[in-house]
Amino acid sequence: MRVWFFSAGGVDASSRLMTGAGPWRGGHAVSLTCVLVERGDGLVLIDSGWGSPTADAPERFPGWLFDVTAGRPHATRAETAKGRVEALGFRAEDVRDIVVTHLDIDHVGGLVDFPSARVHVSRLEHAARFHRSQPFRSRVHDSRPAMAHSPNFVVADLTDHAELGFPRSVDLFGDGSVTLLDAEGHTPGHCGVLVRSGDESIVHAGDTFVHARELDGEEELPLGVRLYRSILHEDKAAVARSLARFRALRREHPRVRLVNAHDASLLAAQPAFPAAIG
Repeated sequence: MRVWFFSAGGVDASSRLMTGAGPWRGGHAVSLTCVLVERGDGLVLIDSGWGSPTADAPERFPGWLFDVTAGRPHATRAETAKGRVEALGFRAEDVRDIVVTHLDIDHVGGLVDFPSARVHVSRLEHAARFHRSQPFRSRVHDSRPAMAHSPNFVVADLTDHAELGFPRSVDLFGDGSVTLLDAEGHTPGHCGVLVRSGDESIVHAGDTFVHARELDGEEELPLGVRLYRSILHEDKAAVARSLARFRALRREHPRVRLVNAHDASLLAAQPAFPAAIG
């Protein structure tokens, strides 16, 4: 089972906010980290980043509000998940399953490029996005345009089975290859994703933390990280619990490959696409 890492486009964020130096507008590369897994019955994509609509017209998808609040979105068609899949010699139809950490626009923007794929999401996350009034953070990251094609959602119920220190999880395919981990807080049903490939274990932490420095503690976090936490985490106490579990994971399981959605340095520590593990 092979596993690839890549960023499906990116965001040009404020260097001043994220590092304390440089321009207020742009200058800091934010990744949209995806993991692609080759299983016997097809490909599994973890998060989808930006898709072809952003490559064609980023001013409309995700739009000006995302640009103003988060940074300039950008992607070429080759950088999208579909482009990466095709660069490996596969077809978009070979992506049978997409697993999303949560339903914000920068995580589901590429769903439109895989209209026949099953989209796995936690039940809490699905309910929070489709069956309640949306808070401000969801309006900033409005994902409705990404789901106008009515994705084939497969809603997953987490159980009390513990994995790597996370008290609740669900084995999506029944073989231990891809497991959702309860990492609530950023959104109500936000999850981490555990991938097992031979002797390798990979965990995608989604948006529980936006900057690798958060894994070290609460001191000297950049202003941009503190603003992100204040504005975009829905349940701050729950995020703190989830972040503590990721910190423990890094400390107690140092061989696990840990990435998150947006820290390019964590992505850079993995094999550079198109190299794979497994």
